[in-house]
Amino acid sequence: MIIDSEAGLLKQLESDLLDLVISAPAQLLAPPYQSTLLYTERYVVAFNSKHRFNQLTKIDLKEIQSEPYLDRLNCELRDKLRVICQDQEVNLYAAYRSNSEDWIVNLVRTGMGVALMPEYTLPLNAGDVQSRYLFNPEISRQIYAIYYPHSKKKGEIKTLLTSLSHA
Repeated sequence: MIIDSEAGLLKQLESDLLDLVISAPAQLLAPPYQSTLLYTERYVVAFNSKHRFNQLTKIDLKEIQSEPYLDRLNCELRDKLRVICQDQEVNLYAAYRSNSEDWIVNLVRTGMGVALMPEYTLPLNAGDVQSRYLFNPEISRQIYAIYYPHSKKKGEIKTLLTSLSHA
């Protein structure tokens, strides 16, 4: 697995260094790229198991502004979240920023703050990290397999796309 910015991954795809990119693009890419929707996932608020949010069933964005916020720098949501916060007059204070998902999860685990994360980003073994769906607003992202048409002709890529889109 290669973790990089969307632009970096697409450049590798263009250079034939990659056959397929799995990403959540802000907008669908124009030809020659092809995209197959794999799934949609909602955003959750991640917090320590001893946090007051544990008593809630879902969390309003305004609830988060009173908490130290852990900012995921590689998050495709950042620009959209900035606009949403302005519209709702919510001010999120980024206590820490990182481009490492693991580092953010570890900060959440130790109680250093809360983070907005896609629901399937949280590791399964993070028992001391809890989460609740964000509502007002509900935010989700769509995950796509992105490839060039000639890549789909490769047997293994065709098989992978078929299995991913039926998972």
